[in-house]
Amino acid sequence: MDFSVLLVVFAIIVAILLLIGCFYHNSKETTFEQAYGANALKLLAEEKAKGKSAAQAKNKAKTLKHGKPEKRDSADVKTETATEEKVAVKETAVSHSPVETVPTPAAASVDTNEVRQRKKSAKKTEAVEQKEQKVTQVEQPSTTTFAPLKVELPERDTHTRNEKENKNAPKAKGNDVPQVADAVSVEEDGGLQGGKRKKNKAKKVDTEIITKTTVAPLRSYAHDMSATEPDVDLVIEQLKKMPISEASLSLIVECLLLRQTYAGQNTKHSEEVAKLRKQMEDKEKAMTQHVKNLTISQHAEADRIKELVQQLTTEKSKYSTLDKSARDQIQAKQNENQQLARQLQLMSEDQQHMREALRKSVENNGSPQMVEQLRGELHGAKERNNRLQADLNQHQQQLSQLHADVHNRDQQMRLLETAKRDLEARIQKMTVELNQSSTVDQALAAKDAELSSTQRELANLQSDFAALEASARNLKTDLKARHETAPAVQNGVHQNGNQNGNHEDHEHENVKNDLETAKKQVARLTDELTAAMNARTEQEKATDAAQKELKQKTDELTNLKQQLDSAQKNLNENKTSTERIQQQLKSLENEQAKALDGQKQLSAQQGNEQKEIKQQLETLKQQFDQTAGERDQLKQQVEKAQQELQQRLNEINTLKQQQLSEIDALKQQQLNEINTLKQEQQQQVEKVAPLQATPDHAAASGEVNELKQQIEEQKRRNNELREKNYKAVDAVAQIEQTSKQLVKDVEKKYEKLLADQRQETATALRALVPSSVKLPDSAKVTQPETYREWIHELTTIVKREIVQVPAASPAVSKVAESTNKTKTVSNDALESEVNKYKSILATVEEDLRSLESKAVQQEQTWERKYKDLEAELAKAKSDKREATDALKNQLSDEVRQQLTTMQTKFVSEEKQCELLKEQLTILQRNLETEQKTGRDLSAQAVKLRGMLKTGQDALQHEQNVNSQLRDHIKSLQVGPPVTFG
Repeated sequence: MDFSVLLVVFAIIVAILLLIGCFYHNSKETTFEQAYGANALKLLAEEKAKGKSAAQAKNKAKTLKHGKPEKRDSADVKTETATEEKVAVKETAVSHSPVETVPTPAAASVDTNEVRQRKKSAKKTEAVEQKEQKVTQVEQPSTTTFAPLKVELPERDTHTRNEKENKNAPKAKGNDVPQVADAVSVEEDGGLQGGKRKKNKAKKVDTEIITKTTVAPLRSYAHDMSATEPDVDLVIEQLKKMPISEASLSLIVECLLLRQTYAGQNTKHSEEVAKLRKQMEDKEKAMTQHVKNLTISQHAEADRIKELVQQLTTEKSKYSTLDKSARDQIQAKQNENQQLARQLQLMSEDQQHMREALRKSVENNGSPQMVEQLRGELHGAKERNNRLQADLNQHQQQLSQLHADVHNRDQQMRLLETAKRDLEARIQKMTVELNQSSTVDQALAAKDAELSSTQRELANLQSDFAALEASARNLKTDLKARHETAPAVQNGVHQNGNQNGNHEDHEHENVKNDLETAKKQVARLTDELTAAMNARTEQEKATDAAQKELKQKTDELTNLKQQLDSAQKNLNENKTSTERIQQQLKSLENEQAKALDGQKQLSAQQGNEQKEIKQQLETLKQQFDQTAGERDQLKQQVEKAQQELQQRLNEINTLKQQQLSEIDALKQQQLNEINTLKQEQQQQVEKVAPLQATPDHAAASGEVNELKQQIEEQKRRNNELREKNYKAVDAVAQIEQTSKQLVKDVEKKYEKLLADQRQETATALRALVPSSVKLPDSAKVTQPETYREWIHELTTIVKREIVQVPAASPAVSKVAESTNKTKTVSNDALESEVNKYKSILATVEEDLRSLESKAVQQEQTWERKYKDLEAELAKAKSDKREATDALKNQLSDEVRQQLTTMQTKFVSEEKQCELLKEQLTILQRNLETEQKTGRDLSAQAVKLRGMLKTGQDALQHEQNVNSQLRDHIKSLQVGPPVTFG
């Protein structure tokens, strides 16, 4: 008996402790078990009431039918109470979870008691006991997900349960509250007659499924527990008074343990739900931030692309204007060349007509003596002209040399000026560095002052430390002396000694503390001193390095100053030499002017001589006949020169066109490449725009900045190429200008010579024609177009006069026949005239020779000028070819470099785009997985909310059952013992 009481007390204490632990450790829980158990107990109580009322009604009916109530023995009563307890335990267990039949210790103990009671009872109760061992398995509601609780109960007939399920099935429709576990109805005896229980036959135990439960909403668990928190001592006293069996105690303990485990599981589920909600909120925030960053980056990239497009449009407009200007210049130069070619053709035609007219005139009138005389004069004139031309050429060569020297000196002056500017810039840099070094010296001086001050402080502290050490040594000696004298005086002055000893100890401790503080200060100051010394050494090193650099800079400055002085001296020398050269140029120009004056005088003398020679028309005609071939040769040479010049001009034009076409092609290629790069960049920006907020956005923006820098570099290179093209075009234009100037000079000289020849021939012809003959207008001689008409008219007049002379000769002969004197006089006159004509012919021949020499000399000058022009054209052509080749090479090299860089950039950008695509796919997959997990979590949250709702309902029901249990306990304390059921 004592052992059973102790066991009961122990079980009660364990149950109370478990309840208290659940209350305090799970104050925030909304346990599924409590609500579920409360509902089950509520339904169980209702079923018990129904079963009791049904049993009482049956018993009454039997008693009325038979006349006597059946009596039940104590064994039947015990079996009924045991079965009621088992059914109550089963119902409380089923309220928590789906039930599976598994043997438990409590059930085993109950079965053993029943077997013992069954042996004592009569054979009448065997059928009832067999029926009570049957168990009905109750299915779990679809909304719960908790682990199943396995309890083994006695088997019962399930025949009536199925019938009641079919009856109650329509009631379950339209009910939103989850269905709760089955309850087992146990029939009990209706009443007692005369204070004694009557024995009744064993009734069949039927099971019934509850299809509908309504649970009121719960308040918070902590509030309920705080309101209904039991007193532990009272519960223990009540349990001591209660006659509870061991089987029921074990069942209570097992239920409490299961309740605690389910409470822990509920807290875990609630924590997981909170974590999942937090993760979902964080991911939503990250997604919104990601979208914002993407929009911002897209706007920024759009602005950048607009700026790049504007820059491209400006560059295109610049290129178009430059192309138009270059083409206009080339067209103007081509027109000028065509005009020059036309003028040369006209001049050659005029010369040919003049030679033909002169040849015809010479053929009509001429004599060998006059021709020889004219040839001699022409030869002498040619020699004089050659001498003058040689002197003139020599002076021109000297002038060209002087011009070249002046040009070289100008270039040297420019180089010296540039060097001077560079030296001045370097001197300014040196002065700035010297100023910086002076500031560094000032900083070093300040640091030295700080170091000296710290050294002084350290010296003061060291002196203080030495004084403290001396005082400490003195105190130690005093203490030693006192300790030595202390044993002798210790017995006499014990009390005073204690006080003095305490005072001395206190002083000793103070001194020690002072020493320690002083040591700490000294250590700190030594550390500061070492740090300052180290800093000073570093500063000294820096000052040494700065002084070395300063010395180097001063040396460089002195060298630069020396170079500047030498450059200034060279500049002064060059100035003096240029002044001297300019003076020489002036003197040469004066000499050239004098030579030109002498040449003019000679030309005047020649004109006077030619006036005398021109009186003889026949000699001039012979001269024209002789010079006709030479003129034809000159014409052929001039035509050849014109053809070659035209070929050179055509070659220059073709080269220009080729160069322009190549430049246009290169420009078009560059524009196409820029457009393709722009399109590719636009495509890449459109591809990369959704991923600009990823961690690779900084790298992509850096790459965009690099692309901008490369575009600026390309612009700079294009500007350099444009400047080089301008220089090449300017060089070609300068060469063309020089060639045009040379052609103009040659044309002027040629026109002058032709005009002189026309004037000389006209004067000679006027002298030859008699004064009585009316000559044509002399104004026509000046113009080459009218000169041929004048020659033609003159020839017609002369022929007419020659025809008239024979017509008048018969009259003269008749007059001569009259008198012989007149004949002789006329013959003498004629002979004198013939002699005179012979002398004139000799002079004319000399003049013709001089003219011939002049023509040869002019031909030589023309040939020399032609060769010079040809050399200049060849040089210009070679220079142009070199410039075009260099430009082509430079352009091709730069274009190749740009293409290679662009290809490498394109490959790298493609790789980056592939990486970004992969990252995008990964992010999309992650997003899909996150969305899927979010959907799963939302579904789980819905399920958990349903479970929590059912748990709250079960908690409310369990609280009601607990209150009923408390009422039972109170009733047990007051009245007779009542079993659970």
